[in-house]
Amino acid sequence: MNEKDNTLELYKNIFLPHGYRWKKGLVSLIYKGNIFLYNTLTGAYIRVINFNKIYKNKKPIFINNNELINKLESLSLITKQNKNEEEINYFKFLNSLQQKSKTLNYTIAPTLNCNLRCNYCFVKKGSILMSDENADFLGNYIKDKYYQTGKDINITWYGGEPLLAINLINKISLFLIKNKVRFFSNIVSNGLLINHEIINYLQYSNVSEIQLTLDGYKIDHNITRNFYNNKLDTYSIILKSAELLISNNFNLKIRINCSSDNISNIPKILECKNFLKLDKSKFTIYFETIDKYYKGFLIYLKLKRLIKLFSDAGYKVLDNFSRKSLYFSCSAFRNDDYCIGPKLELYDCYSDFGNKNRVIGILGSSNVIKSFYTSINVLPVICRDCPVLAFCYAGGCPYKLIHGNFVYDKLFCKDFKKIIYNKLVMRLCNKYEN
Repeated sequence: MNEKDNTLELYKNIFLPHGYRWKKGLVSLIYKGNIFLYNTLTGAYIRVINFNKIYKNKKPIFINNNELINKLESLSLITKQNKNEEEINYFKFLNSLQQKSKTLNYTIAPTLNCNLRCNYCFVKKGSILMSDENADFLGNYIKDKYYQTGKDINITWYGGEPLLAINLINKISLFLIKNKVRFFSNIVSNGLLINHEIINYLQYSNVSEIQLTLDGYKIDHNITRNFYNNKLDTYSIILKSAELLISNNFNLKIRINCSSDNISNIPKILECKNFLKLDKSKFTIYFETIDKYYKGFLIYLKLKRLIKLFSDAGYKVLDNFSRKSLYFSCSAFRNDDYCIGPKLELYDCYSDFGNKNRVIGILGSSNVIKSFYTSINVLPVICRDCPVLAFCYAGGCPYKLIHGNFVYDKLFCKDFKKIIYNKLVMRLCNKYEN
């Protein structure tokens, strides 16, 4: 896509009859010399005009064909509606898309206690452990939801450090297995408690995927990810845990946290003997920023370089900027997806675990109201008229929008639009070639 052509919004060079205007959620694509319009909400395509007519003749193009106007209106590509009314309907439509998830997703913290004290952690720590009674209630709740909806269950065990409550994880999981609930589960752990006994518990509990985290290279990691008074080489412990998990055929993700303090040393991980022991084909890496002041243009470029560096070294690296699916999806949007604390308290997002002010209800109660993240009021003004808003939701994290942590990144925006354009062209190609 040529940047100066701004192809996604090329339709703005095509003029409509008086009283009509282009709708939100509209993008334009060039395919085999023609301009196609695509509705991001319905997936409808239509060819409107030959591309060369705009750029060779360099004259405004007017649509005055009544049949074409009627077709554009029927496909929700143009409208006569009031703009404010359409904005409200647009975000209601986005919300309805989120409710169509084929799974029910629960992020469960059986304890908020943790054996580490990382200085950037957002979870409000506490010694609270889920009671057996609450574990029984939770297991029955998930079982009932499964049979009511027919949807598969996806569970993420979170914390605190969830392995401090491995008995509860095992208790709930075995109950679901006994009651023939189809569920998939993964766990986010600091990795310090992984041993053969824990491995057995995880296997019995139907946990198939585990995420461990490195806070950069060894010297930086051990400063950040440690205890109050007992300084250990947690970096090496975590890599040994990773090796044990791989040898027992778990799907392993290693998250590498990046900040202004550690990012320059991260390439040294590729020289680490313990890291090099890990079978490259058996785990996936992804990078994430943890320094709230280290964002925008600079961090974006450095993360892209790290992705390339580790990919070139033969590792499987998730590129967060090239999403697999077009539509952004988040449990915070969906009415039946919850983050569940040890007292069965509910949160919109796992970032709120332990924060009493962010509790939205108690599991099983009738007065639970999820935050309406898809309100136009939470979106930055610069993003509200973006043609690909439905695909990224202003950078992809509704939590950041609600709590004022949004940072506009021009470079990310430009690259993401290219990714979206290429994926839509592929969809267009599949539609008309098959």
